[in-house]
Order: sequence, then structure tokens, then C-alpha cells
Amino acid sequence: MTAADTHQDAWVAEFASAGFVVKSGVISHDLRAALTADADDLIARFAGGYRSADFWCYDTPSETILYRVHNLEAQGAPRITGLFRESVLHDLAARFLGGTASATVCAMVVKTRGVAGVPWHRDRTNVSPGDALNLSVYLDPSHRGNGCFEAGPRSHLLPDDA
Repeated sequence: MTAADTHQDAWVAEFASAGFVVKSGVISHDLRAALTADADDLIARFAGGYRSADFWCYDTPSETILYRVHNLEAQGAPRITGLFRESVLHDLAARFLGGTASATVCAMVVKTRGVAGVPWHRDRTNVSPGDALNLSVYLDPSHRGNGCFEAGPRSHLLPDDA
């Protein structure tokens, strides 16, 4: 067993207990830079006027705000798409699920400085617990001041109407 296996086993145990795990440094600096370039290209495409049903946005009195790009696998962002097929994240997903893993939704959430963030919510799925999970990669530094990820430990075990 390698040191990486030991760390990943600990992450799986933490995930099983709390329902989430947050770890930094899982992907390399070079890959993070490449993913950022892909993300910047998608945002620039939107800023240049491109619109589609996969680019989710809303209008304000002064501008149109992009907040999500759906179906990344179809957007010409090869490094983002590959991240969930042939990388450490794919391997981690399989380990967390205890078997094979395949990406079913690949999306990018865009957080714009000074724009209201996503309100507290719980992701719902139509699958049994332990059959699906969310894997997220944060390309920018995140902290309480700019709307970081927050999770309620063991909230995944609450009834759907909680």
C-alpha cells in the first residue's frame, strides 16, 4: 500500500462519516493552470456574445451574468472533460463509490465578484445513497469572504424534506 493509498483510504472514511471531504493539492499546479485556461476560454466565449441552452445566465438591469456552463464535455474544453475520465478524480470517485465510476454531469459554476452567490441548498438526486457523488474542483482561492463551499456534516443522511 502506498502513501497515496493510505491518504485516499482516510478520505473515503471521512467521506463515509461526514458525507463530504475537502482536500487541497489533489491535482497538480500545471493541471490547475490548464483547467483555468479552459474555464477562461468558456467565459470569454460567453462575454463575446455566445449563447446556448448550456450557458446558464440571467439578466440584471446593467448586464447578463453567466453562472453555470452545463455539458462541459460538449463545449470544447478537453482538459476539463478529461479530468473526470482519466485522472485522480476519476480514481477517487471509484474509490468513494466502492466500484466503477462514470461522470454523468459535467458542469462549471461561475462565481462573479460582487454578484449574489448560490443560496444554501442541498443537491438532490434520484438515486440511492452511495450511488452518486459530486466532485468539485475550485480553481480560485475560496474563503468565507468570497463565498466558499460550506457543508453540513452528515446532512446527506437527513430525510429529503429536511
